[in-house]
Amino acid sequence: MFSPLARGLLSVDPASTRNQTDFFTAQMYGDAASKEIAASVRASRPGAA
Repeated sequence: MFSPLARGLLSVDPASTRNQTDFFTAQMYGDAASKEIAASVRASRPGAA
């Protein structure tokens, strides 16, 4: 599955063990645009500071 949500990129801390050790996440979503999108999604979540 290629979903960033399913891989945890959009739903957990980007510094999580999963995101730090999963080579596929880095390969597919390691570019600047993907990181900006993930940060925007995290910032828009209810309760985000």
